[in-house]
Parts: sequence; structure tokens; C-alpha cells
Amino acid sequence: LVLRNALSTTIEQRMRDDIYIYNIKMGEDATNLLQLLNDAVTSELYSSLKGQNKKIAFFIYGLDEAVEKKNQQGRSEALLLLNMMREDFQKVQHPLIIWINKASLILILKEAQDFFSWRTTVFEFDMEHEMETSPLIDFGDTDLVFLTREELEDRWDYYNRLLTEYKEKGIDDAYKTGDWNHQLGMINLLLGYAEGSVKFFEESLMKSREIEDRRGEGTDLGNIGSAYSHLGQVEKAIEYYEQALVISKETGDKRGEGYHLGNLGSAYRHLGQVEKAIEYHEQALVISKETGDRRGEGYHLRNLGSAYSDLGDSEKAIEYFNRALTIGNQIQDPKIINYSKKHLKSLTHSKD
Repeated sequence: LVLRNALSTTIEQRMRDDIYIYNIKMGEDATNLLQLLNDAVTSELYSSLKGQNKKIAFFIYGLDEAVEKKNQQGRSEALLLLNMMREDFQKVQHPLIIWINKASLILILKEAQDFFSWRTTVFEFDMEHEMETSPLIDFGDTDLVFLTREELEDRWDYYNRLLTEYKEKGIDDAYKTGDWNHQLGMINLLLGYAEGSVKFFEESLMKSREIEDRRGEGTDLGNIGSAYSHLGQVEKAIEYYEQALVISKETGDKRGEGYHLGNLGSAYRHLGQVEKAIEYHEQALVISKETGDRRGEGYHLRNLGSAYSDLGDSEKAIEYFNRALTIGNQIQDPKIINYSKKHLKSLTHSKD
């Protein structure tokens, strides 16, 4: 579900000027796709889009749920309808993109072969790849960094469901919806879907400003910076980190100040300005020690090791990585441990 949403969001963002994405939701109470399409093409929205000469593509969601509804013979009602009405789908004048999981695809192959053979192209997206996030960005105080991919996806479903329920019921609670958007953005970022995370962080930022939560505003700005850093837009990331740093100083948020300084250091290192990066990492390290932030201290030591490695100072790099590894072992942080070990091994071999 997380991957699907990330992909569909990216596609919508890239195509919005040329093609209108018309979303259609199936489910156990909406199993007739052809009827849903007929409802769509007779809607006022569709008429308006046609009047503007807009190109349209239908994105179909929820077939995974719809196939669960069985008739008295134990057959999937949705798949029977798909199969029987295959010829009618040829009358649809717009592309249909059906988002389904592998299990549903197998069911279609078995129970709706006629439909499947109708102008069908299948794209598969692998969810088994190793989760990767930038090792040099500090995500601050969040337990999300310790969760598995499956646990992160479960959390994503949970927060997304809460947001959807509040929206459908017309409940406006800026505190809760701001936090849920923040969590969804963090999960997307940790799963590697940075582009999809930006909209959640921007929504969270809007809510923080609405309730005049300056510290939250700083956190949101920093998170938007991290998203742009993941997207390779480092100069833009720096702009957000600097805004976040100003707010953290104004509000006395020392930990936040440390995170933003560290992320600025990582950004400047990415731009090749290593000496400037070291200055920021050293400032961040001082703050993490002052605040007793052991994890932050480990991250900043690790980042200093990387910076000195870039400068070719292996001795200093090894010193910082060893210090980071000690802290990583003490607090049982696998990211600090694995990153430090990997670079210590590389540096040791290069010396040999």
C-alpha cells in the first residue's frame, strides 16, 4: 500500500498538467467496475473535464478488497463481472490503471482470463528490496527508525486510516491531523519515498502554523529539508534546514538545534564543502553532549568520521568511527553500529 501510494502520488504530480487522474474506489460494497466507470463518465466532474478538453486516465483502487466478496457458489463477484463484461470495457475511451497486489493478480489470471487478455500490460514493483535511507541524515527523536519495513507499512496504514476518517467526518483537529501527517511523512521518508513525504510534511507545517506551534514548525521545516536532501535537491534542503535552525534557537529547542546543525553539515559535505560540514558537525556534537543525547552524539561522531575520510585523514576518521561505534554498541543502535563498522573496515583495508 505504501509503495502504491508513493507511485501514484509521483505519477499524479508529474502528469497533472497533461492528464487528469480520475480515482475510482472499489470495495466489498462496490464490486461492479463497469458501473463505477459509467457513474464516473456521467458525473459533473467528468463533463467539466471534457469541456476543458482534458485528457483523462482512470486509476482503479480497491480491487483487492472487492475480490473478497463471494457469491453463493463461492466465486468472486467482482472477477465474474470483470470477465462477463470484458467487451463493454472496450467502450471506455480512457486508459484504465488498476492497482492490485500479487495475490489479486493471480486470482484474475485464474478466474477472469478473458478480462486479463484484454489489452493488458502488467507492471510489477518489488517490495522485497532492502530498505535504504540516507545514512547521514538525523531523523531526530522518533521510534520509527527502529521499526522493520513491515511495521512501518502497518503504521502508515494506521495513520492514513485515521486521517481519512477525520476527513470523511469533517473533523478539524489541527493537533491530531498535524501529528498524523508528520508521522506519514516520516514513514514515507524512512521507506525511501521522499517525494511522497513532502506533501505530508507541508500539511503538518500548515497545521503547526495554524496552532502557532513554533517548535513543531521548526521540526516540520527540518523534515521538508531532509526530504529534499533525499531527492538530491541539496541547496533547497539547506534553505529549509536554516529556517528550522533559526526557529530552534528562538524556542530554546537545543536538541532540534543539534539535529538541524548536523543535517546542515551533511548537506554541505554532499556539496563537497567538507571543512564547512565539519564545523556544523562539531557544533552539533557539542549540543548532543550538553543535552545528553547519546544517539545524536553517535550520529555526529559518525558523520565527522565520514567528513575526515573525505579529506583523506584516515587516522582522524578511524578515531571518530571508533567513538561512534562505542556509543552505538552502548545504546544498541544498529544504524550507527553498521555504518561505523562498514567504514572502519574500508579504512583499515585501505591502510593495509
